[in-house]
Amino acid sequence: MNVKIDLAGGSNLEKIILDAQKFDAGENKKLKTSILSDLKDISEDSQNLRIIDVRSSTVAWQSPEIAFYLVYNFIGEPLFNVRGSVKKDCKFVEINFLYEFDQEVLENIDIILKKFSFSLTLKAAYEEIISQGEPLKKQDVLNFIQKVAQRVFDTFNDEKKTLKTVIMNKEEYEKIIAIDKIELSELLKSLLYAVSSLARYKDLNKSGVQLKITHFTDRKKYSFNDFILKDIISLDIEINNIS
Repeated sequence: MNVKIDLAGGSNLEKIILDAQKFDAGENKKLKTSILSDLKDISEDSQNLRIIDVRSSTVAWQSPEIAFYLVYNFIGEPLFNVRGSVKKDCKFVEINFLYEFDQEVLENIDIILKKFSFSLTLKAAYEEIISQGEPLKKQDVLNFIQKVAQRVFDTFNDEKKTLKTVIMNKEEYEKIIAIDKIELSELLKSLLYAVSSLARYKDLNKSGVQLKITHFTDRKKYSFNDFILKDIISLDIEINNIS
């Protein structure tokens, strides 16, 4: 689903631009440059939210604490959502990924389709950085979770007996899949940038809000500086056979 920031809640964007033309040439040029920059940011918000169900997702941005619940909307894909919180003052993040997937398993001599739930809970400290050179990439959230879920499933599944439950901690996970802090940092960047975009979307689409030029300027209110994971405090994984 390609979600765009809804500009229909108040003044039309074309009217905003026409109103801007009432300023003198110098002010108009400055304002036009600002609006074009804001439109680029809004386009990035659309990209961040393109596969998120914005109506079902929530965010409570009470800086320095942020709580969020993101529902990913993949056509034809099982349920996938992420719940988490960020404490910006002490640079702490807690994220829980919940994913359901179907897996063919062998029971006796028959191959049958079973449904499993996968949960990954990460608690970590991060540090803000000043980007040098190429900025940190954004990780594809679904691909990452699918990869981890499949790797853990394949490691513990016994072809002679259907897997029921797997519970792992950080140390056990490290033995199977080396923890890559850069990859996890990229994953968190994708999530937190989506949280920022969702917060802006919710703010712009409040009932009765009239969209004005000032709405395009205060983007720092909902934003994260570049960061990288500093310390993984805990990482817990659980897989359960649910059908």
